[in-house]
Amino acid sequence: MLPAEVLLEKPIRLRNACIFYLGHIPTFLDIQLTRTTGGVATEPRYFWEIFERGIDPDVDNPEHCHAHSDIPEEWPPVAEIERYQQQVRARLRHMYGNDGAVKDEMSRKVRRGIWVGFEHEVMHLETLLYMMLQSDRTLPPPLSPRPVPGPDFKKMARLARAAAVANEWHTVPAQTITIGIDDPETGNDVDKEFGWYV
Repeated sequence: MLPAEVLLEKPIRLRNACIFYLGHIPTFLDIQLTRTTGGVATEPRYFWEIFERGIDPDVDNPEHCHAHSDIPEEWPPVAEIERYQQQVRARLRHMYGNDGAVKDEMSRKVRRGIWVGFEHEVMHLETLLYMMLQSDRTLPPPLSPRPVPGPDFKKMARLARAAAVANEWHTVPAQTITIGIDDPETGNDVDKEFGWYV
């Protein structure tokens, strides 16, 4: 749906070029797998340097946020990025049993790293989709090899109307909350970390 020439464009100025996300999604997962298993990074290892970090406010001021990946003068060829995607996915599939179930010996730490990778991928697929909506050169889904069915908006509207409930006001009393997670792997309820802390 993205022509080759659009991959190097930024339909949204404050985002990276579209090609960045093709490498960023598997790189993030590879980092999670490497850190949680103590294994070795998937090659090419230098992808971590260019695909690890995305865009955040104050990206040019390291005093205001974490360091970010260096944008290369030339991105790797798309075919090389796609090979890397497949290698990282093969690494992940290898961690599951032949039946696709999680292996019993997989630690909670590794399971959590995989789940964070899944959440991250869904988040950036959404990022790519709204970038594609901003581009006037995005192509419709291909009709082959499998036709992509269009949504039945009339049916969806009927179902939404049938499931509608009246709005109500709810009072939430003032209270104190703790942000973060209790990490059962530390054995110490005092240790807390934000869920996305890496």
